[in-house]
Parts: sequence; C-alpha cells; structure tokens
Amino acid sequence: MHATQIALKGQDRPKISASEMKTSRILLLALAFGALLTLLSGLVSNTPAGLLGAVHYGYPLPWLHQVVYPGAPMEVDPVIMLVDIAVWSVVGGLVLLLLGSIVKT
Repeated sequence: MHATQIALKGQDRPKISASEMKTSRILLLALAFGALLTLLSGLVSNTPAGLLGAVHYGYPLPWLHQVVYPGAPMEVDPVIMLVDIAVWSVVGGLVLLLLGSIVKT
C-alpha cells in the first residue's frame, strides 16, 4: 500500500460544525460582495473638486486614475483597491448578518 492510501483509510478528517460552515459562507459572500462593489465603484467618478488634469474613479477611495490626455492609460492603485474591497466586505458582512437576524425572527 502507498502512504496516501494508508492516510485515506484512517478517515481522521476534522469535523466542521454547522456554525463554522455558516460563518465561512458569510465571510466568502461578504468578500465576493466587497470585490463586486469595488469593481462597480470603478465606474463612478470620484474626482476631487478643483483637481484638473486627472480623473479618479472608485468609491469611497479613488483607486483608479487617468491623466486627461489622448491615449493616457488608466492606472490602478492596488493597495487602495484592497482597502476598498475590505471596506465593502465589512459592509456586506454586516448586511448579511443583519438580514440573517431579521430572517430568524
């Protein structure tokens, strides 16, 4: 027998409780919600008033920038984009928890 077959025979896998599965499902959904809203916020101009020569996109923090001249590439600030994903993920997690508590009552 191979070592992998012996390890599979034991069936010593850790058990995952229903509450742990629910928590991980909420975390994954919140992360997906955060990523989706961050990408959608890239469609919203968030240029500060009085700033000339550049356009900023993303909300609440502008993570996508473009200098205003023909053929200028858009630049993504990955750190600020990750912060935006974190912000929207927290919002999404709170909404999911609130909806879960409303449905239970």
